[in-house]
Amino acid sequence: MRTNQRGKTNMKATLKYALPALAIIVLVIIWANRSGKSTMISAADPGGKLSLVDYIHQQKLPCLQCHQLTTGSYGPGFKVVARNYKSNSKALATLATHIEKGYGFMPGGLASKEQAEVLADKIMKLNLNQ
Repeated sequence: MRTNQRGKTNMKATLKYALPALAIIVLVIIWANRSGKSTMISAADPGGKLSLVDYIHQQKLPCLQCHQLTTGSYGPGFKVVARNYKSNSKALATLATHIEKGYGFMPGGLASKEQAEVLADKIMKLNLNQ
């Protein structure tokens, strides 16, 4: 608690610093739980049957907070990403690395290596004609 010059507790000053710190702690906990690290079901998608969006939901990944399937929001749409990597001969490996470790404004650590590989595969298999 903060005290003034007279030794009295100043509740307003205390809250001024405590509330933002508490908000940051809550956001970190939410991010950690949504990143799939603490509640990961299984990164395996037997037979590749889940759609990209279903896989993201199953794994509790935060991808959809910034990306959409076709249009951009904060980040580019997944189909735009697929188009951008289409001409890259090492597209799957490069995209998986970018998903896992971050790229540009996208931070790393939001998906495990295995999850990033599945996501890259699903992104590159999107039908770009629809």
